[in-house]
Amino acid sequence: MNRITITQTTDLVKHVAKLATRYELILMIPVTVLLLFPNRWAVLAFAPVPLIWISRWIAQGRPSVGTNLDVPLTLIFLTTCMGFVISPERTLSVTMFWHIILGISLYYSLVNTLDTPERCLLAGRILVLGASAVALLTLFGTDWEKVRFLDLEIYRRLPNLVRNPTWGGLMATRGEAFNPRPIAMGLAMLLPVPMAHALLLPWGREKAVSLGVTLVVGGILLLTQAIQALLGLGLATLLLATWRRRRAWLAAAGIAAVALAAILSYGPERIAMILLSPDNPLGIAVVLRLDMWSRAAAIIKEMPFTGAGLDTFSLIQPRFFPGVLLGTEPHAHNLFLQVALDLGIPGLVATLWLWIELGRLTVLTLRRCHTTALQTLLVGCATGTVAYLGAGLIDSPWSTKSGMAVWVLMGIVAAVARHHETPRSRETHHWQRVAGSAYLGIVLLAFWLLPGLAARNLGTLLAHQQLVAIDQGKSWTQESLIKAIEPLERAIKEGGDNGQTYRTLGQLYAWLSEPEAALQALYASVEIDGANPLARFAPWEYWRDRIQRNASQDWWQQYLRIASFWQARYPERAELHTVTAIIWERHLANVEQARLILQ
Repeated sequence: MNRITITQTTDLVKHVAKLATRYELILMIPVTVLLLFPNRWAVLAFAPVPLIWISRWIAQGRPSVGTNLDVPLTLIFLTTCMGFVISPERTLSVTMFWHIILGISLYYSLVNTLDTPERCLLAGRILVLGASAVALLTLFGTDWEKVRFLDLEIYRRLPNLVRNPTWGGLMATRGEAFNPRPIAMGLAMLLPVPMAHALLLPWGREKAVSLGVTLVVGGILLLTQAIQALLGLGLATLLLATWRRRRAWLAAAGIAAVALAAILSYGPERIAMILLSPDNPLGIAVVLRLDMWSRAAAIIKEMPFTGAGLDTFSLIQPRFFPGVLLGTEPHAHNLFLQVALDLGIPGLVATLWLWIELGRLTVLTLRRCHTTALQTLLVGCATGTVAYLGAGLIDSPWSTKSGMAVWVLMGIVAAVARHHETPRSRETHHWQRVAGSAYLGIVLLAFWLLPGLAARNLGTLLAHQQLVAIDQGKSWTQESLIKAIEPLERAIKEGGDNGQTYRTLGQLYAWLSEPEAALQALYASVEIDGANPLARFAPWEYWRDRIQRNASQDWWQQYLRIASFWQARYPERAELHTVTAIIWERHLANVEQARLILQ
């Protein structure tokens, strides 16, 4: 009797597991909704995902099918966990953490569920309808007052019917309408799928529907006036056009030649001066991005192994790496810099590996696949990923809810590729695992061979955690500050110092009530950064001087101008006032002015 009961229970468990794996995409719908707007209960919302993996193991004898992207995805998962653990403010990081985990989960759900070519084609049709649904959300849920260029009458006639949910407790935009730029980037990622169906399929009902969706979604995308989305879509369209008509490369080359001729006739220097001037709408957009990118690069330089913590740019940048013209920015406005900020250089390399492998996989599958419908789906998803990367040149879809679309596109590409694998291609999975292990070994070896850089990374990380805690009124001890000082001083001895290292040391010594040591550290920071302050802190000014061939007579005057911006923007920051006073006292020989600044 007990044996019968055990057998019946086992059969029941296997039956439930098969049902869970068969309908796991349906189970993922509530998980996706809840994790796109996470709050403190997000871990409970995520609970069905490990149950799905266990169900696969029971029903199929393995937790998931293998794909060519497993190794870089594993590395991204590991660096994501690290970025969350080291974050100086985890309430900022938790949303990004769940977004990445959700994206990886969606990828594997798609790969495992789309287990036949017919299911892949069905997913493609759902994507076409999904683009229409996102377009409707954009039309009736966007805050059109944030559109930057043309003010059209249609914006005032569109009813605002959809808003971010108010139950997303950690979302700054809860209860508000959508920002046009992030949602436009989502549209740009999805639009290539119906575009590919409209261009590549033979004439029929599906092609007609796709053409209609392309026109509607494209028109709504134009309404957003989002340059970053249009840039990404432009690159995707170029790639799609060259697939449809190989001679499109000639047309693209002709357009590029005309554009180059126009630049040469107008004058490259005049165009550069317009782009580097904050006195016009185009120039200020370029200058602000250069300001953000230089600050992001400075943060990565201080913490290359770990990054600064998931989605903490808005906290770390103004607090420790002030820009010249910046306010508080939510992210670095560049996909690659943002990934390095969140996951460190190891995470950035893993992400580049992911995209390169996805491109290679797409090309190989297109060669093996002889079904027009599957080829069309593959091209649409791949060009949608290109739109994501293109928009990421000047913005950060990585940090947005609409950026979740790229995980869906990658999952469909991997699912289609799975149905066209050869025995030889399956062998690459083993070699990729070997490469992943070797990569982790190289990272650990670099940590050991570059002790100054490793110490600076560790010391800066500990300093940020302690100084942010002090700013927030949390408890702290002198021992915790000393633990941050020790690796920073070790970095200086190993030659891993720079101006920012000394500024961080100055703040730590000041909180330890050691003014002499704090002043010496700030003196050293001024000496290092004063060698070329424009190149370090205001690269657009440096390039303008180079273009105009202005001889820079006094770098200290330029550094003083930058420090004056800091002093005016952050009047509560004692170390920035001290830096200004040091310049007046040591390099401009005006002790009285230095004393007035400190007073």
